[in-house]
Amino acid sequence: MRFIKFILPICFISTGYTAKLPEFKTKQDISKIKYISPGGTYTFYQKTSGDLQQSTNYNFKNIFKASKNTEYQVVGSEAKKQVLFTVNETALTQMSFNKNLKIFSVDIKGETTPQELGFGVDPQIHMNDQMASFYSPLDRKLHIINLADTSLKKEIQLQSVQSFWRPLHFVITPNDVIYTDINQKGHQALLMYSFVENSFKTIFKASSNSHKLEACISDNNLMVGEFSLTNYYSPSRIFAIPLYNNPNFLKKKLIYSNTFSDIGQMTCHNKSIFFIKTVAFNEKLNAPKTEIVKLLLETNKLDVLSSNSDFNQIIKMGDTILTLYREKYFLIEGPNNLLSDEILKDQGKK
Repeated sequence: MRFIKFILPICFISTGYTAKLPEFKTKQDISKIKYISPGGTYTFYQKTSGDLQQSTNYNFKNIFKASKNTEYQVVGSEAKKQVLFTVNETALTQMSFNKNLKIFSVDIKGETTPQELGFGVDPQIHMNDQMASFYSPLDRKLHIINLADTSLKKEIQLQSVQSFWRPLHFVITPNDVIYTDINQKGHQALLMYSFVENSFKTIFKASSNSHKLEACISDNNLMVGEFSLTNYYSPSRIFAIPLYNNPNFLKKKLIYSNTFSDIGQMTCHNKSIFFIKTVAFNEKLNAPKTEIVKLLLETNKLDVLSSNSDFNQIIKMGDTILTLYREKYFLIEGPNNLLSDEILKDQGKK
């Protein structure tokens, strides 16, 4: 009896090398590390005492202090000027997926006092670290803030009422925001809202309400992936859509397809897209076999980066891209010696 169906060659791609991912090791528990800046100059990490700290050149600074066992999430960008972080002081006592968290911004050097931006989840930083955005699941609003003057705030009301869904959001100008939403029929769509015209345009709409959309930006192109949530035999597709000189976003180029449904987790970095590809499907176990791949956008060459493992997560911190597998972190791309001596040992201060 045949249990595994293997993928046939796909148009638009060529297979490359296959490699075993190296384990990403640090002297300190990696679960405490929250962000590594591009180049590894700055590292943000949390202590069991409740402090968020930053280290560089064997020195450290206290960025924020909260109650013991506070959980932080830190995000930054390739501009290396600002970071955003969330503060979750009730991570162990209130585990609601939809609770709003305090969100702050601070310069990456830790030389300024953190500014409170509001309450929500999934903060992102955009436009050379000039703009920030985050989502509030309680009122289903997308918030956009100018980091130079945090009193300049805007918001977009979303339609989606799904509790365990989070929108993608990209601020491409101070007045234009690209984001995902879900209509009453359950179809996901990628939209662009203009605050100048007070209107939105549809960039891309999922072909089925059982499909999800993912996106990331590379140069001046929006890379859009469509993947099935329910059927591994439903094809996957990735398109390149020019952001400019493309009226109504009619110009789209198919750059990748797969006869299986990929997991996705699309991450744009260095003119490439990293994502998790389904290479086979075990019908007896009803489970996919997956690998991490790198799609080079200049050539459409597809390199398989992992070997003989099943992955379902991609994590980007600065220019370091990682995956988590069986409680260990493995390096997908970037240097592997960033944290050798930078972080002081966490003494677990009371």
